[in-house]
Amino acid sequence: MGRVLLAGAMVIASIGVAAAGPTRKVRIETDPPGATVYLNDPESGAVCDATPCTIDAPIGVTPIIVQLKNYGPIVDQIDVPKRGPAPTVKFTLSMALATLVFEAPAAKGASIRVDEEDKGKVPARIEVSGNDAHHVVVTMGGKTLYDDYVNVGVGEELAIATKPGGAVVATKDPDPVVTDDPGGGGGSDDGVEKQAVPEAPRNRFINLAAVIDIGFRNFTYDKGANPTTNVRDESEVGQLMGGLELELWPLANAGHLRGLSVFARYEHGVTAQPVMNANGLKTMWDTLEATVRHRWNAGDTLAFDAGAGFVRDSYGFSGDAAAVALTPDATYNSIRIGGRVALRAGGFEPYLAAENRIVLSGGTLSSRFRSPSASGYRAAIGVAANHGALTAKLEASLIRYSWQFSPEVTDTYRADGATDAVEVITASVGFVR
Repeated sequence: MGRVLLAGAMVIASIGVAAAGPTRKVRIETDPPGATVYLNDPESGAVCDATPCTIDAPIGVTPIIVQLKNYGPIVDQIDVPKRGPAPTVKFTLSMALATLVFEAPAAKGASIRVDEEDKGKVPARIEVSGNDAHHVVVTMGGKTLYDDYVNVGVGEELAIATKPGGAVVATKDPDPVVTDDPGGGGGSDDGVEKQAVPEAPRNRFINLAAVIDIGFRNFTYDKGANPTTNVRDESEVGQLMGGLELELWPLANAGHLRGLSVFARYEHGVTAQPVMNANGLKTMWDTLEATVRHRWNAGDTLAFDAGAGFVRDSYGFSGDAAAVALTPDATYNSIRIGGRVALRAGGFEPYLAAENRIVLSGGTLSSRFRSPSASGYRAAIGVAANHGALTAKLEASLIRYSWQFSPEVTDTYRADGATDAVEVITASVGFVR
Protein backbone atom coordinates (compact mmCIF):
# COMPACT_ATOMS: atom_id res chain seq x y z
CA MET A 1 0.00 0.00 0.00
CA GLY A 2 2.87 2.41 0.79
CA ARG A 3 4.24 2.07 -2.73
CA VAL A 4 0.80 2.82 -4.17
CA LEU A 5 0.50 6.02 -2.12
CA LEU A 6 4.05 7.06 -3.02
CA ALA A 7 3.33 6.52 -6.71
CA GLY A 8 0.15 8.59 -6.46
CA ALA A 9 1.95 11.41 -4.67
CA MET A 10 4.67 11.45 -7.30
CA VAL A 11 2.18 11.56 -10.14
CA ILE A 12 0.34 14.46 -8.50
CA ALA A 13 3.63 16.28 -7.82
CA SER A 14 4.60 15.89 -11.45
CA ILE A 15 1.52 17.76 -12.74
CA GLY A 16 2.52 21.14 -14.07
CA VAL A 17 6.12 20.15 -14.86
CA ALA A 18 6.94 21.54 -18.29
CA ALA A 19 7.57 18.77 -20.82
CA ALA A 20 9.94 20.88 -22.83
CA GLY A 21 12.19 22.07 -19.97
CA PRO A 22 16.00 21.71 -19.96
CA THR A 23 17.26 18.12 -19.83
CA ARG A 24 20.50 16.19 -19.36
CA LYS A 25 21.67 12.74 -20.37
CA VAL A 26 21.24 10.22 -17.56
CA ARG A 27 22.31 6.57 -17.74
CA ILE A 28 19.90 4.06 -16.18
CA GLU A 29 21.18 0.64 -15.11
CA THR A 30 19.26 -2.20 -13.46
CA ASP A 31 20.08 -5.55 -11.92
CA PRO A 32 18.90 -7.63 -13.72
CA PRO A 33 18.97 -5.71 -17.01
CA GLY A 34 16.13 -5.47 -19.55
CA ALA A 35 13.74 -3.29 -17.55
CA THR A 36 11.38 -0.64 -18.97
CA VAL A 37 11.71 2.92 -17.62
CA TYR A 38 9.02 5.61 -17.36
CA LEU A 39 9.29 9.23 -16.18
CA ASN A 40 6.38 10.81 -14.27
CA ASP A 41 3.83 8.09 -15.15
CA PRO A 42 3.48 5.17 -17.61
CA GLU A 43 0.82 6.98 -19.64
CA SER A 44 3.55 9.37 -20.83
CA GLY A 45 5.22 6.44 -22.61
CA ALA A 46 8.45 4.57 -21.95
CA VAL A 47 11.67 6.57 -22.15
CA CYS A 48 13.69 3.33 -22.20
CA ASP A 49 12.50 -0.06 -23.48
CA ALA A 50 15.35 -2.14 -22.04
CA THR A 51 18.05 -1.17 -19.55
CA PRO A 52 20.90 -0.30 -19.52
CA CYS A 53 20.17 2.85 -21.51
CA THR A 54 20.73 6.60 -21.58
CA ILE A 55 17.69 8.90 -21.35
CA ASP A 56 17.00 12.62 -21.56
CA ALA A 57 15.84 13.53 -18.04
CA PRO A 58 14.58 16.96 -16.87
CA ILE A 59 16.85 18.94 -14.57
CA GLY A 60 15.62 18.68 -11.01
CA VAL A 61 13.56 16.02 -9.23
CA THR A 62 11.46 13.74 -11.45
CA PRO A 63 9.42 10.62 -10.56
CA ILE A 64 10.74 7.40 -12.19
CA ILE A 65 9.08 4.00 -12.53
CA VAL A 66 11.10 0.86 -13.43
CA GLN A 67 9.30 -2.35 -14.46
CA LEU A 68 10.48 -5.84 -15.43
CA LYS A 69 8.37 -8.98 -15.91
CA ASN A 70 8.37 -11.27 -12.84
CA TYR A 71 9.93 -8.52 -10.69
CA GLY A 72 8.33 -5.96 -8.43
CA PRO A 73 8.29 -2.42 -9.88
CA ILE A 74 10.42 0.38 -8.45
CA VAL A 75 8.76 3.77 -7.90
CA ASP A 76 11.35 6.39 -6.99
CA GLN A 77 12.78 9.81 -7.86
CA ILE A 78 15.88 10.93 -9.73
CA ASP A 79 17.55 14.27 -9.00
CA VAL A 80 19.36 15.64 -12.06
CA PRO A 81 21.78 18.53 -11.32
CA LYS A 82 22.30 21.48 -13.66
CA ARG A 83 26.06 21.11 -13.61
CA GLY A 84 28.69 18.54 -12.87
CA PRO A 85 29.16 15.03 -14.21
CA ALA A 86 26.21 13.39 -15.90
CA PRO A 87 24.72 11.01 -13.31
CA THR A 88 24.34 7.23 -13.56
CA VAL A 89 21.35 5.85 -11.66
CA LYS A 90 21.30 2.19 -10.62
CA PHE A 91 18.33 0.13 -9.39
CA THR A 92 18.19 -3.41 -8.02
CA LEU A 93 14.91 -5.20 -8.74
CA SER A 94 13.46 -7.82 -6.41
CA MET A 95 11.78 -10.97 -7.66
CA ALA A 96 8.01 -10.76 -7.41
CA LEU A 97 7.16 -13.98 -5.57
CA ALA A 98 4.03 -15.93 -4.71
CA THR A 99 3.53 -19.12 -2.71
CA LEU A 100 1.96 -22.48 -3.56
CA VAL A 101 0.73 -24.31 -0.45
CA PHE A 102 0.45 -28.12 -0.36
CA GLU A 103 -1.13 -29.24 2.92
CA ALA A 104 -3.95 -31.69 2.07
CA PRO A 105 -3.76 -34.52 4.69
CA ALA A 106 -4.93 -37.11 2.16
CA ALA A 107 -1.95 -36.26 -0.08
CA LYS A 108 0.76 -36.46 2.59
CA GLY A 109 3.93 -37.89 1.04
CA ALA A 110 2.82 -37.25 -2.53
CA SER A 111 5.43 -36.01 -5.04
CA ILE A 112 5.25 -32.40 -6.23
CA ARG A 113 6.42 -31.12 -9.62
CA VAL A 114 6.18 -27.45 -10.57
CA ASP A 115 7.05 -26.46 -14.14
CA GLU A 116 8.53 -29.95 -14.71
CA GLU A 117 10.93 -29.72 -11.75
CA ASP A 118 10.76 -31.93 -8.65
CA LYS A 119 9.85 -29.84 -5.59
CA GLY A 120 9.71 -32.46 -2.84
CA LYS A 121 6.77 -34.01 -1.01
CA VAL A 122 3.47 -32.89 0.54
CA PRO A 123 3.24 -30.97 2.90
CA ALA A 124 5.26 -28.10 1.45
CA ARG A 125 5.25 -24.37 0.77
CA ILE A 126 6.90 -23.53 -2.57
CA GLU A 127 7.79 -20.04 -3.78
CA VAL A 128 7.19 -19.26 -7.46
CA SER A 129 7.21 -16.14 -9.60
CA GLY A 130 4.05 -14.08 -9.07
CA ASN A 131 1.66 -12.92 -11.79
CA ASP A 132 2.77 -15.94 -13.81
CA ALA A 133 1.35 -19.30 -14.90
CA HIS A 134 2.76 -22.52 -13.43
CA HIS A 135 2.19 -26.17 -14.28
CA VAL A 136 1.54 -28.09 -11.05
CA VAL A 137 1.45 -31.90 -10.85
CA VAL A 138 0.92 -33.93 -7.65
CA THR A 139 1.25 -37.72 -7.86
CA MET A 140 1.19 -40.56 -5.34
CA GLY A 141 1.41 -44.32 -5.83
CA GLY A 142 1.21 -44.05 -9.60
CA LYS A 143 -1.95 -41.90 -9.48
CA THR A 144 -2.22 -38.26 -10.47
CA LEU A 145 -3.92 -36.26 -7.71
CA TYR A 146 -3.56 -32.89 -9.40
CA ASP A 147 -2.47 -31.75 -12.86
CA ASP A 148 -3.33 -28.19 -13.85
CA TYR A 149 -2.01 -24.73 -14.67
CA VAL A 150 -2.44 -22.09 -11.96
CA ASN A 151 -1.82 -18.36 -11.74
CA VAL A 152 -0.90 -16.65 -8.48
CA GLY A 153 -0.71 -12.91 -7.85
CA VAL A 154 2.40 -11.33 -6.35
CA GLY A 155 2.47 -11.78 -2.58
CA GLU A 156 -0.48 -14.19 -2.63
CA GLU A 157 -0.74 -17.76 -1.38
CA LEU A 158 -2.62 -20.45 -3.30
CA ALA A 159 -3.66 -23.72 -1.63
CA ILE A 160 -3.46 -26.69 -3.99
CA ALA A 161 -6.36 -28.97 -3.03
CA THR A 162 -6.07 -32.65 -3.94
CA LYS A 163 -8.31 -35.69 -3.58
CA PRO A 164 -7.45 -39.41 -3.65
CA GLY A 165 -8.27 -41.32 -6.81
CA GLY A 166 -6.88 -38.89 -9.33
CA ALA A 167 -9.37 -36.04 -8.91
CA VAL A 168 -8.22 -32.60 -10.00
CA VAL A 169 -9.59 -29.75 -7.92
CA ALA A 170 -8.95 -26.19 -9.12
CA THR A 171 -8.92 -23.70 -6.25
CA LYS A 172 -8.25 -20.60 -8.33
CA ASP A 173 -9.42 -19.43 -11.75
CA PRO A 174 -6.45 -20.14 -14.05
CA ASP A 175 -7.16 -17.13 -16.26
CA PRO A 176 -4.30 -14.60 -16.45
CA VAL A 177 -3.84 -12.43 -13.36
CA VAL A 178 -4.26 -8.71 -14.06
CA THR A 179 -3.31 -6.27 -11.34
CA ASP A 180 -3.36 -2.53 -10.88
CA ASP A 181 -0.59 -2.85 -8.31
CA PRO A 182 2.40 -4.81 -9.66
CA GLY A 183 3.97 -4.60 -6.22
CA GLY A 184 1.18 -6.70 -4.78
CA GLY A 185 0.12 -4.07 -2.24
CA GLY A 186 -3.52 -3.79 -3.35
CA GLY A 187 -5.47 -0.55 -3.14
CA SER A 188 -6.68 1.78 -5.83
CA ASP A 189 -5.21 2.35 -9.29
CA ASP A 190 -1.81 3.97 -8.91
CA GLY A 191 -1.31 4.72 -12.60
CA VAL A 192 1.18 1.90 -13.13
CA GLU A 193 0.65 0.01 -16.37
CA LYS A 194 -1.37 -3.17 -15.84
CA GLN A 195 0.55 -6.42 -16.28
CA ALA A 196 -1.03 -9.61 -17.61
CA VAL A 197 0.35 -13.09 -17.15
CA PRO A 198 1.58 -14.67 -20.40
CA GLU A 199 0.37 -18.01 -21.69
CA ALA A 200 1.17 -21.07 -19.63
CA PRO A 201 4.79 -22.18 -20.10
CA ARG A 202 5.76 -25.23 -22.07
CA ASN A 203 6.85 -28.34 -20.22
CA ARG A 204 10.04 -28.53 -22.28
CA PHE A 205 10.92 -27.01 -25.59
CA ILE A 206 14.57 -27.66 -26.42
CA ASN A 207 17.47 -29.67 -25.07
CA LEU A 208 20.97 -29.16 -26.47
CA ALA A 209 23.83 -31.31 -25.19
CA ALA A 210 27.50 -31.91 -25.86
CA VAL A 211 28.26 -35.63 -26.09
CA ILE A 212 31.43 -37.72 -26.11
CA ASP A 213 31.83 -41.46 -26.83
CA ILE A 214 34.57 -44.03 -26.27
CA GLY A 215 34.11 -47.05 -28.57
CA PHE A 216 35.46 -50.59 -28.83
CA ARG A 217 34.90 -52.62 -32.01
CA ASN A 218 35.31 -56.35 -32.65
CA PHE A 219 34.64 -57.55 -36.23
CA THR A 220 34.82 -61.30 -36.89
CA TYR A 221 34.12 -63.29 -40.05
CA ASP A 222 32.28 -66.59 -40.29
CA LYS A 223 34.79 -67.79 -42.85
CA GLY A 224 33.11 -71.04 -43.85
CA ALA A 225 34.83 -73.90 -45.67
CA ASN A 226 36.63 -71.98 -48.41
CA PRO A 227 37.57 -68.44 -47.29
CA THR A 228 39.98 -66.12 -49.06
CA THR A 229 42.98 -64.67 -47.27
CA ASN A 230 41.69 -61.09 -47.61
CA VAL A 231 38.86 -61.61 -45.09
CA ARG A 232 40.55 -60.67 -41.83
CA ASP A 233 39.09 -60.03 -38.40
CA GLU A 234 39.59 -56.59 -36.87
CA SER A 235 39.62 -55.18 -33.32
CA GLU A 236 39.78 -51.50 -32.38
CA VAL A 237 40.12 -50.14 -28.86
CA GLY A 238 39.37 -46.69 -27.48
CA GLN A 239 38.00 -44.84 -30.53
CA LEU A 240 36.99 -41.33 -29.35
CA MET A 241 34.06 -39.39 -30.86
CA GLY A 242 32.50 -36.06 -29.94
CA GLY A 243 29.47 -34.12 -31.10
CA LEU A 244 26.06 -32.66 -30.28
CA GLU A 245 22.58 -33.89 -29.42
CA LEU A 246 19.47 -31.77 -30.03
CA GLU A 247 15.92 -32.60 -28.94
CA LEU A 248 12.86 -30.44 -29.67
CA TRP A 249 9.32 -30.75 -28.27
CA PRO A 250 7.25 -28.88 -30.91
CA LEU A 251 3.90 -29.75 -29.29
CA ALA A 252 4.91 -29.32 -25.66
CA ASN A 253 1.61 -27.64 -24.72
CA ALA A 254 -0.63 -29.90 -26.78
CA GLY A 255 -2.15 -32.13 -24.09
CA HIS A 256 -1.44 -35.80 -24.77
CA LEU A 257 1.11 -34.94 -27.48
CA ARG A 258 3.36 -32.89 -25.23
CA GLY A 259 5.71 -35.88 -24.94
CA LEU A 260 6.33 -35.95 -28.73
CA SER A 261 9.86 -34.93 -29.65
CA VAL A 262 12.29 -34.78 -32.56
CA PHE A 263 15.80 -35.96 -31.72
CA ALA A 264 19.00 -35.47 -33.73
CA ARG A 265 22.59 -36.46 -32.96
CA TYR A 266 25.86 -36.17 -34.82
CA GLU A 267 29.29 -37.33 -33.66
CA HIS A 268 32.64 -37.50 -35.43
CA GLY A 269 35.98 -39.01 -34.55
CA VAL A 270 38.14 -36.64 -32.54
CA THR A 271 41.34 -37.95 -34.14
CA ALA A 272 42.12 -40.64 -36.70
CA GLN A 273 43.28 -43.58 -34.60
CA PRO A 274 46.15 -45.81 -35.80
CA VAL A 275 45.07 -49.37 -36.50
CA MET A 276 46.91 -52.03 -34.55
CA ASN A 277 49.32 -54.20 -36.56
CA ALA A 278 48.88 -52.07 -39.71
CA ASN A 279 51.61 -49.56 -40.51
CA GLY A 280 50.22 -46.21 -41.59
CA LEU A 281 46.57 -47.32 -41.53
CA LYS A 282 44.08 -45.23 -39.54
CA THR A 283 40.42 -45.49 -38.66
CA MET A 284 37.79 -42.81 -38.09
CA TRP A 285 34.22 -43.25 -36.88
CA ASP A 286 31.15 -41.06 -37.13
CA THR A 287 27.45 -41.45 -36.41
CA LEU A 288 24.29 -39.59 -37.39
CA GLU A 289 20.77 -40.11 -36.04
CA ALA A 290 17.38 -38.47 -36.63
CA THR A 291 14.43 -39.86 -34.66
CA VAL A 292 10.83 -39.03 -33.81
CA ARG A 293 9.78 -40.38 -30.43
CA HIS A 294 7.13 -40.05 -27.75
CA ARG A 295 7.32 -40.29 -23.96
CA TRP A 296 4.55 -41.46 -21.64
CA ASN A 297 4.73 -41.04 -17.86
CA ALA A 298 3.18 -43.74 -15.67
CA GLY A 299 2.48 -41.83 -12.47
CA ASP A 300 5.55 -40.52 -10.67
CA THR A 301 7.62 -43.71 -10.90
CA LEU A 302 7.93 -44.92 -14.50
CA ALA A 303 8.28 -43.45 -17.98
CA PHE A 304 8.19 -45.17 -21.38
CA ASP A 305 9.66 -43.93 -24.68
CA ALA A 306 9.02 -45.30 -28.16
CA GLY A 307 10.39 -44.00 -31.43
CA ALA A 308 11.55 -44.60 -34.97
CA GLY A 309 14.00 -42.90 -37.28
CA PHE A 310 17.20 -43.13 -39.31
CA VAL A 311 20.71 -43.86 -38.08
CA ARG A 312 24.05 -44.05 -39.89
CA ASP A 313 27.09 -45.66 -38.24
CA SER A 314 30.32 -45.31 -40.20
CA TYR A 315 33.53 -47.20 -39.41
CA GLY A 316 35.97 -45.95 -42.05
CA PHE A 317 39.68 -46.49 -42.75
CA SER A 318 42.32 -44.42 -44.51
CA GLY A 319 45.84 -45.14 -45.73
CA ASP A 320 47.32 -47.51 -48.29
CA ALA A 321 44.54 -48.77 -50.60
CA ALA A 322 45.74 -52.37 -50.45
CA ALA A 323 45.70 -52.27 -46.65
CA VAL A 324 42.26 -50.62 -46.52
CA ALA A 325 40.94 -53.43 -48.75
CA LEU A 326 41.70 -55.88 -45.91
CA THR A 327 39.65 -53.96 -43.30
CA PRO A 328 35.92 -54.13 -42.47
CA ASP A 329 35.26 -50.64 -43.87
CA ALA A 330 31.51 -50.35 -43.30
CA THR A 331 28.80 -47.66 -43.26
CA TYR A 332 25.49 -48.89 -41.90
CA ASN A 333 22.45 -46.91 -43.05
CA SER A 334 19.54 -48.21 -41.01
CA ILE A 335 15.96 -47.64 -39.92
CA ARG A 336 15.78 -47.82 -36.13
CA ILE A 337 12.65 -48.81 -34.15
CA GLY A 338 12.96 -48.97 -30.40
CA GLY A 339 11.92 -47.99 -26.91
CA ARG A 340 13.11 -47.21 -23.42
CA VAL A 341 11.78 -47.68 -19.89
CA ALA A 342 12.97 -45.32 -17.14
CA LEU A 343 12.59 -45.26 -13.38
CA ARG A 344 11.71 -41.72 -12.24
CA ALA A 345 13.62 -41.08 -9.02
CA GLY A 346 13.65 -37.34 -8.41
CA GLY A 347 16.34 -35.73 -10.52
CA PHE A 348 17.72 -39.12 -11.64
CA GLU A 349 16.33 -41.57 -14.21
CA PRO A 350 18.00 -44.98 -14.52
CA TYR A 351 16.85 -46.59 -17.77
CA LEU A 352 17.04 -49.56 -20.12
CA ALA A 353 16.77 -49.15 -23.90
CA ALA A 354 16.58 -51.51 -26.88
CA GLU A 355 16.07 -51.07 -30.60
CA ASN A 356 15.97 -53.05 -33.81
CA ARG A 357 17.93 -51.81 -36.83
CA ILE A 358 16.79 -52.57 -40.35
CA VAL A 359 19.96 -52.19 -42.39
CA LEU A 360 19.37 -50.55 -45.79
CA SER A 361 23.02 -50.60 -46.93
CA GLY A 362 26.43 -51.43 -45.56
CA GLY A 363 28.83 -49.26 -47.55
CA THR A 364 32.17 -50.53 -48.87
CA LEU A 365 31.97 -53.83 -47.01
CA SER A 366 28.73 -54.88 -48.69
CA SER A 367 30.15 -54.13 -52.15
CA ARG A 368 32.82 -56.81 -51.70
CA PHE A 369 30.47 -59.76 -51.31
CA ARG A 370 27.81 -61.51 -53.33
CA SER A 371 24.19 -61.09 -52.12
CA PRO A 372 25.05 -59.40 -48.80
CA SER A 373 22.37 -58.87 -46.17
CA ALA A 374 22.67 -57.40 -42.70
CA SER A 375 20.54 -56.76 -39.63
CA GLY A 376 21.29 -55.15 -36.32
CA TYR A 377 20.16 -54.20 -32.84
CA ARG A 378 21.25 -51.91 -30.03
CA ALA A 379 20.86 -52.34 -26.27
CA ALA A 380 21.76 -49.77 -23.61
CA ILE A 381 21.71 -49.15 -19.87
CA GLY A 382 22.25 -45.72 -18.39
CA VAL A 383 21.18 -42.95 -16.07
CA ALA A 384 19.93 -39.47 -16.96
CA ALA A 385 19.99 -36.59 -14.49
CA ASN A 386 18.68 -33.07 -14.37
CA HIS A 387 19.20 -30.15 -12.01
CA GLY A 388 17.22 -27.08 -12.98
CA ALA A 389 18.11 -26.32 -16.58
CA LEU A 390 21.17 -28.61 -16.60
CA THR A 391 21.01 -32.18 -17.90
CA ALA A 392 23.53 -35.02 -17.93
CA LYS A 393 23.67 -38.63 -19.10
CA LEU A 394 25.99 -41.61 -18.66
CA GLU A 395 25.33 -44.72 -20.76
CA ALA A 396 26.85 -48.04 -21.78
CA SER A 397 25.58 -49.61 -25.01
CA LEU A 398 26.16 -52.53 -27.37
CA ILE A 399 25.55 -52.27 -31.13
CA ARG A 400 25.63 -55.55 -33.04
CA TYR A 401 25.34 -56.08 -36.79
CA SER A 402 25.10 -59.56 -38.33
CA TRP A 403 26.04 -60.27 -41.97
CA GLN A 404 25.17 -63.09 -44.31
CA PHE A 405 26.91 -63.69 -47.68
CA SER A 406 26.41 -66.11 -50.56
CA PRO A 407 29.95 -66.69 -51.86
CA GLU A 408 30.96 -68.40 -55.11
CA VAL A 409 34.34 -70.04 -55.67
CA THR A 410 35.34 -67.31 -58.16
CA ASP A 411 34.63 -64.40 -55.79
CA THR A 412 37.52 -62.14 -54.71
CA TYR A 413 36.12 -62.06 -51.16
CA ARG A 414 34.68 -65.29 -49.75
CA ALA A 415 33.05 -65.76 -46.34
CA ASP A 416 29.70 -67.07 -45.15
CA GLY A 417 28.96 -64.12 -42.88
CA ALA A 418 30.31 -61.79 -40.22
CA THR A 419 29.53 -60.20 -36.86
CA ASP A 420 30.28 -56.54 -36.10
CA ALA A 421 30.04 -55.81 -32.35
CA VAL A 422 30.62 -52.27 -31.06
CA GLU A 423 30.64 -51.37 -27.37
CA VAL A 424 30.25 -47.67 -26.51
CA ILE A 425 30.46 -45.61 -23.32
CA THR A 426 28.65 -42.28 -23.70
CA ALA A 427 28.62 -39.15 -21.53
CA SER A 428 26.75 -35.92 -22.21
CA VAL A 429 26.07 -32.57 -20.56
CA GLY A 430 23.38 -30.22 -21.79
CA PHE A 431 20.85 -27.44 -21.21
CA VAL A 432 17.07 -27.75 -21.33
CA ARG A 433 14.39 -25.07 -21.37
